[in-house]
Amino acid sequence: ISEEYVNLAINNAKTLDLDTKIRWHTSAFKDFKPPRERGILIMNPPYNKRLKQDKLKEFYLMLHDTLKKHYRGYRAYILTGDIENYRSIHLRPSAELEFYNGPIKVKFLKYLIKR
Repeated sequence: ISEEYVNLAINNAKTLDLDTKIRWHTSAFKDFKPPRERGILIMNPPYNKRLKQDKLKEFYLMLHDTLKKHYRGYRAYILTGDIENYRSIHLRPSAELEFYNGPIKVKFLKYLIKR
């Protein structure tokens, strides 16, 4: 949602000469319509640092609804440190890795969103 953070990501991508190979958008996830029928989505949602626990459950439910509505045919990769609420996505990951991102235990989940 934050244009400031998107601009930071663009600047980081420029250092790797990737800025023109990525489509950049500032939008709430639930409002964004992907530009293609198939693709890859990579996301790193909040880890319960800025959002309260009750809002995170709602957030993960919104992820489920949006993935099913707009991302059919996509592979979605989600890195999450919210080990409790990610299950509110209500989709079964086709693969998952568990590791630490600094002191935070995280999961990297792969979802195949069926058409």
